[in-house]
Amino acid sequence: MLLAGALAGVAGGVEVLGVHYRLIEGFSYGFGFNAVAIALLGALQPLALIPAALFFGFLEAGALAMQRQVGVPSSLVAVIEGLTMLFILAAMASAERKAH
Repeated sequence: MLLAGALAGVAGGVEVLGVHYRLIEGFSYGFGFNAVAIALLGALQPLALIPAALFFGFLEAGALAMQRQVGVPSSLVAVIEGLTMLFILAAMASAERKAH
């Protein structure tokens, strides 16, 4: 966790100091909430976190492109992420009940 936190700090520092040259309001808006959602979606398994993080990353990166090209509101990405979390957690709870 220490290494991951250090790498995240370095990445944020490079983005702020090397790209924008200043701290922008809303720069890290929601990253912590996304991290919790990704950890839950990956069931806290290190190898399962990779596809979960890629799924969220692709959704976030494609949100603005979807809005420009197709006219889909970018806020729909939050709904898709929320529904995904709801269904995955419901499936995990169902599997947990069956195991006991």
